[in-house]
Amino acid sequence: MTTDTKKVGAVEALFKKLTAVDLITLVVFAALFRILFLVYKLAEIVFPWNHPAWYFFCMLCLTPAVMMVRKPGATFLYTVSWLAINFFFQGEIPLWWICAATVPLIPELYMYMRAKAMGGYKVAFGDLKELIIFGLIYTLLAYTSNMLLIIFALGNPMPRVLFWPVGALSLVVGALGTWLGHSVGKRISGLVG
Repeated sequence: MTTDTKKVGAVEALFKKLTAVDLITLVVFAALFRILFLVYKLAEIVFPWNHPAWYFFCMLCLTPAVMMVRKPGATFLYTVSWLAINFFFQGEIPLWWICAATVPLIPELYMYMRAKAMGGYKVAFGDLKELIIFGLIYTLLAYTSNMLLIIFALGNPMPRVLFWPVGALSLVVGALGTWLGHSVGKRISGLVG
């Protein structure tokens, strides 16, 4: 067996673990995020202070999605789903799409390591503390990616003095979105069984 065959086998094994219900769940929450994205877009008159709303809505939808699916690759597929929806609704520059698609890789790695230490994904994705750390990592990477693209691709329409306060507010609001998303995820999981 060659190395390429092993790599393809690992990717196939990952996606074989995800059921159709898992994929639909991820896409539904990605679509919900895209709907809430419109609120963020309406608030562009207060740019850059509208950015924390993006992270709040993203984590509000991502947290219950991963709590319900509780499998490796869920964060990546959620992100790719909302990126695809976003791409078809408004189009995007390819550099932003590529940067955003790499954001969930480190949070996925974190949850993989925590799941191994805690005894499985079901435990790790149910623990509020782990989810908040996971959400902070995702928010930090997404904010960094967005700000780098704002600086280099959009010609820096934002005063540099605001990068740190908007970033700090984004982390706080992202953690709040994760906490509220955890409450929503527990309630939905309780209803579904």
